[in-house]
Amino acid sequence: MRALEETLLGELVLIEASIDFSEEDLPAHAPGATLETATKARAAIAALLESEIAGERLRRGIRVTILGGPNVGKSSLYNALLGEERAIVSPVAGTTRDILRERIHVGGFTCRLEDTAGIAETRCEIEAKGIEIARAAALEADLVLFVVDGSEEIANETKNEISRIDPEKLLCVLNKSDLGLRYSREEARERLGARDALAVSALKREGLENLRAWIFDKTVKRAAGDLDRERIAVNARQAAALREADEALERLETAIGEGAPAEILSVDARCALDALGAITGRSMSEALLETIFTKFCIGK
Repeated sequence: MRALEETLLGELVLIEASIDFSEEDLPAHAPGATLETATKARAAIAALLESEIAGERLRRGIRVTILGGPNVGKSSLYNALLGEERAIVSPVAGTTRDILRERIHVGGFTCRLEDTAGIAETRCEIEAKGIEIARAAALEADLVLFVVDGSEEIANETKNEISRIDPEKLLCVLNKSDLGLRYSREEARERLGARDALAVSALKREGLENLRAWIFDKTVKRAAGDLDRERIAVNARQAAALREADEALERLETAIGEGAPAEILSVDARCALDALGAITGRSMSEALLETIFTKFCIGK
């Protein structure tokens, strides 16, 4: 941000000097150079704004929703990932009817883990509402862990339910591996129509480290990967200031293209710098005068 400010400030200094000290023997202001600077600054701002979504995801916690049919071990997996018994585990179908939410840490980052009602045909109005909520949660989730009983035959209803989910955020979890898997990982992926499948035993706490590593790679690592070394995860306030700066620079580009006088260019350049100053806390008025009198020998 400081480097961006300094670059824009350098152009504003030339603009202001050409207005206020036109009688002095100062370097001429070149609108073409200012246009090039504004264009590069807008590209830098755009790169920063790209990190807003990834940054927000990392700050609020990555939403991981557990979905699947009844009695496949969703609540057992939920408890296993939490490391404590928070969801009631019962062989009775429909035990979980509302969403249970807790936070877990994966690789030092927060994930918001959700346990949902089992997806099945039902005549119970309350259970049907729970299933509706579960499907809605899966649509909004950053990652969906679709749990199936890996020891049993894969039903057509399961494949149909999986087809509703964005494959980019789907992992099929083959639970109950301690009972012996009915299919290999590759066969299960093909039968389920999923890109990824992972075997675990929630009961025996087996395969959970591999599952956590997969969650990290597909969510935290992906979000963090959107932020390179030159960018940071900006927050909402910073993003608003950056957009304000970008709008001012867009006006500056338009003004230069229309051949507007230096006074107009100065206003737009100042607006951009004031917006950036809202992030860095720097006063542009003071910085401008200091730079002008430091850079030029005015009055000597």
